[in-house]
Amino acid sequence: MVRNTTGGNKAKKLGNRNMTSNRRIQYSSDPLEMYGIVTGMPGGRICSVYGTDGKDYICHIRGAFCGKNKGSNFIKKGLWVLFGKREWSETNNHSDLLCIYSDKEQEQVLQQPIDFSGLQKKENELKEITVSKEEEDIQFQQSDDEIDFDNI
Repeated sequence: MVRNTTGGNKAKKLGNRNMTSNRRIQYSSDPLEMYGIVTGMPGGRICSVYGTDGKDYICHIRGAFCGKNKGSNFIKKGLWVLFGKREWSETNNHSDLLCIYSDKEQEQVLQQPIDFSGLQKKENELKEITVSKEEEDIQFQQSDDEIDFDNI
């Protein structure tokens, strides 16, 4: 690929946008690391994650996934992630976000010898919820009465 040598610093930051990345997939290598699916975004740098063990976790989004580093790591509901449980946490449901998987990477993760049936059920539930919200019929009625804007 040709190196972008012209233009200012803003142009150089955007120069290599169309390159394909050959990113290695990070798999779970520790018993405290788990796969999960994002179920909600309460706000700030926190997301709710449903893990492979069937429990809900509060997942803290690290700085590698925020701000300028966000890039293609946009976190939304229904996304598959790898997170690490905090063993020193008193409530024992806090965790840290380690990796975000795209759709292609998710297919490769599903080939792991782990039971993902709970996550797949949760993913289907999340898809059904979004479809049902889109299918709600909102009907507007138009009245023939004229509105007097001077008396408002």
